[in-house]
Amino acid sequence: MTETITYSLAGQEDLNIGNGTFDVTLADGRVVTLHQISHNSFPMPTATLSTLPAAGTAGREYYLTDIEALVIDNGTAWVTSPPGRGVFFADATSGADLDSVLNTLIAAMPAGGGTIDARGFTGTQACNATITLSKPVKLLLGNCTITSTATPIFDVTTSGAAVIEGNSRAQTIIQTTSASQTAIRVNTTAPCRVSKLTINHSGSTKSSGAGISLTAPANQNELSRIEDLSIQDQWIGVHSLNAARWVVRECHIKDYKGQGVTVENQAAVDYGQSTIINCVIEHAATTAGLYGVYQLSASTLRVVDCTITGGQYGVAIDAANTTLWTTISRNTISGQSSACIGLYRTSGSATFTGVLISENVLVCLAGIGVLCTSAGIFYLTITNNDITIASPNQGIYLSAVTLAYIAGNVIAGNAASAIGIQMDSGANAVHIGENSYYQLGTTVINNATTSFMQALNARGTISIDPGSIAATSRGAITWTLTGAVTTDRISMEPPAGLHDDLVFAGASITGTNTVTVYLYNPTASPIDDGANTWKYTWSRAIWPSW
Repeated sequence: MTETITYSLAGQEDLNIGNGTFDVTLADGRVVTLHQISHNSFPMPTATLSTLPAAGTAGREYYLTDIEALVIDNGTAWVTSPPGRGVFFADATSGADLDSVLNTLIAAMPAGGGTIDARGFTGTQACNATITLSKPVKLLLGNCTITSTATPIFDVTTSGAAVIEGNSRAQTIIQTTSASQTAIRVNTTAPCRVSKLTINHSGSTKSSGAGISLTAPANQNELSRIEDLSIQDQWIGVHSLNAARWVVRECHIKDYKGQGVTVENQAAVDYGQSTIINCVIEHAATTAGLYGVYQLSASTLRVVDCTITGGQYGVAIDAANTTLWTTISRNTISGQSSACIGLYRTSGSATFTGVLISENVLVCLAGIGVLCTSAGIFYLTITNNDITIASPNQGIYLSAVTLAYIAGNVIAGNAASAIGIQMDSGANAVHIGENSYYQLGTTVINNATTSFMQALNARGTISIDPGSIAATSRGAITWTLTGAVTTDRISMEPPAGLHDDLVFAGASITGTNTVTVYLYNPTASPIDDGANTWKYTWSRAIWPSW
């Protein structure tokens, strides 16, 4: 049987260059082994990436010995074979500067895009025009500093996924030079990944713009990834506007002039949370208006495993419009002037629904640990945080909230005027479970008007005279415990001086402010014991009511 193998995809499937063998899967599933073809068998010149002549004569072919690849001149750029599925080499393409080279290459690429290797551009690269990724491009940047007067410097508009990847934070730098510039704008509904580079600023202080802007005015940009970046001296480090389900991971955002990360107008219908994780967001100043993370009228945000220092607020949540399902967990937040975490509303009558603040380390010696100041906040849970404050501030201050649960926190102060938890008249249905308090003047101040409950674990003593208990009878002796309710628990320890023949038969809270102690006389005669001092433990467990 004779079978014809058509060599149609040079360099990838049927025809393979090298000095060994490779496998090919046939249409019927059989696998055959073919010999690679030595590049020496081709009547074509060889070169390396650094010695490859400039593109411009369509049809020329070179074998690149340093990367073992066949490249073809398409008239504009050198492209790895086969055309339309290869790598475009920017440094072998004619152009006055990096922006003209990249824009020329992208225009020449097929609609399906491809990879542009611009790692051959090194040193300072001055650009004058926006570099527009209008096709699905993976752009590789090398050891260079890109400066530009354009805004944005890079604009991602493709309807397909795009990637901008540097060598490392230390080697690849994009530098803004004007006060209102944005470095990279993702202006599409398609996802984009930006990684391994630094965005910094040289020039007059930033007053607008962002290092990274995730935006799509008419639609949602979804699933973008911002990873392993250093962003310095920008007005906003990362700005999410009309975006959702993105991740900002392992980034260092420093000395922002407005906010480290701003999230606004994220769709409430989207239940896939956007996430800020493993980031360092820092500012040396504590000036008003400096926020590490600023959530404005946005939904489903997670801030997890981050270190946030300085600014007025570490995390500020402004519900000028409806804000849903925010999680702030396992962060270290310190050094703010107003609060480590602030929840408030600057305008309107919208609501927060579902804010979880859990397992954070909060150190705010100039302000408040958790500050909640606006009506319309529902389902607030504050649990298992370590909060350190200085006099005369509060660890947790709720001036307005409905349905809150606070438990498992350790709140420590440094003076007698420090306050653990304070609630004002706007706080409604606040349940306070067991928390630990250290070096505070006051543990809890309750100025709330409705539905306040607090967990208890109180110990004390009480003198009880049971009087005469008839033979073979149980006596019930009541005493007053102010504040006790029937859902509480009481445990009592009989005194050593209790009459030998009296049997302690338990105790319970039988009514508001009332405890009943039961003693049994098993003898054939009445017993009239005298007064004795009993020890008791009074406890109340509190759980959320929603």
